[in-house]
Amino acid sequence: MSLLGLIRHRGARCDCYRPLVVDGVGGLPDVTWPTQPTARNIRALPDQPSEELATKIFGRETTCDVRLLCERDADIAIDDGIAIRDGVYSGQRFRVRGKNPAAIKGRSQHLELACERTTEVFG
Repeated sequence: MSLLGLIRHRGARCDCYRPLVVDGVGGLPDVTWPTQPTARNIRALPDQPSEELATKIFGRETTCDVRLLCERDADIAIDDGIAIRDGVYSGQRFRVRGKNPAAIKGRSQHLELACERTTEVFG
């Protein structure tokens, strides 16, 4: 089975929330989350990569607790919030911290996203 087949049949369903950043008190940014997701029912295959692999894929500056593999046309940007609804990571929330540059350039049929666990409330 291809990687896209694995994503479609064994991947977890998740919702994507795009944060709204506005100027807050004293000029500091204030992040608010919409109640409705930007993208719903995205299929993603969560994977916990080793530190070495995460550094090789996303670079040294990117924090990666979980790598999400999803279809290339998924509307997900860096700093978006991901709420996983089923599977092993059901109920957990993540922030997207990086994308694989090779996937951004269109060399692959999937996106690789570096995600960091978060306690922020969105959705």
